[in-house]
Amino acid sequence: MPLNRERKKSNMNQTELREITVNGLKRKYRVHFSSSETGLMSDSVVFLLHGRYADGKFMEEMTGFSGMSDRYGFTAIYPDGLEKQWNDGRQEISFRKHQKEIINKFEFLNEILNDLQKRGKTFNSVFGTGISNGGILLYKLLVEHPHFLNGAGIISAGCPDEFREVLETISVSKLIIFQCTSDPIIPYNGGKIRFGRTEMGNVISTEELIKLLTHDMNGPNKEVFSGEDNLSFEKNSYNKDNSRKLIYFKISGGGHIWPGSVIEFDEKIYGNSVKSLNAGFEMIKLFMEN
Repeated sequence: MPLNRERKKSNMNQTELREITVNGLKRKYRVHFSSSETGLMSDSVVFLLHGRYADGKFMEEMTGFSGMSDRYGFTAIYPDGLEKQWNDGRQEISFRKHQKEIINKFEFLNEILNDLQKRGKTFNSVFGTGISNGGILLYKLLVEHPHFLNGAGIISAGCPDEFREVLETISVSKLIIFQCTSDPIIPYNGGKIRFGRTEMGNVISTEELIKLLTHDMNGPNKEVFSGEDNLSFEKNSYNKDNSRKLIYFKISGGGHIWPGSVIEFDEKIYGNSVKSLNAGFEMIKLFMEN
């Protein structure tokens, strides 16, 4: 996801770059410790997983989450995928041998937590968010490691056909999904993922995805509104016995983007930007709920 790097100033001056060894490979991640020790999420950590061709630094720049970390108290972690990508479970994507053996496991994220615990940091809640390739990886984590995350936010990331039969097993307590109907890379109605002339696997339709994820939940409670960017938004809220909550934002006319990004996307490649909805704020609002 090589996007235009023009951006507003982001609170990154206190972010640390760290390196750890996982399964014999040196891995890097960025970590931003909140300047607030009394924020509402001071006992939480949020992983932010970048898209293909990007890295943790770019994810920090794009999302503005380090500033939100200072406001709400959580620790923000920006891991780097190997060779700027994640093995997210799509069988049609070619990965080198070491990637097939390493990236498809969650040891890297777990070892990051262990590294921080060695420095005296402890967390009661672990959340994750990701865009595109990083968002697809979150579906994989929610299926294969259902107790690792307390909540997840997934943006511009369809769900691979490979996971269709197991989606109903996802039981994370807090899940928020943002999908745009005019995404030129990941088709809203399902089918081939394409970046330029390159095909990168298949995804199911967004409507089928939501239906499978909410098969045992009540809802939706629906809100419809318009933004200053001439896009329309549909917020659908589902719940189950107050133990699980899912929020799905359908963004009509938006592209393959992070809503509310603090940098500018190249709209010729990624489609329409979304300025009038802040995905990060909506996520944190859900994560803070009891």
